[in-house]
Amino acid sequence: MDLPDLGAHRHCQGLDHNGEMQDANFALTGSQQIGLDLKLSELLDLCLAEDERRAAGYDKRLLRPTFMPRMARLVRRFMR
Repeated sequence: MDLPDLGAHRHCQGLDHNGEMQDANFALTGSQQIGLDLKLSELLDLCLAEDERRAAGYDKRLLRPTFMPRMARLVRRFMR
């Protein structure tokens, strides 16, 4: 009998490899952590990149949020 992969279970709970909770409020606390005054277009770019980075750790076959990233890309297109 194979044992389940507990590392994958921890990751799904939002825990990093050290077992610590990841920051779930990235958009709210990101500018304070970075220490920069960001324009909206820069914040959208940063959030889209962070969304891609976080989603990369999950199985591609799982459903992923698509509405908000699409809306952010649409708004971003008109800001250039």
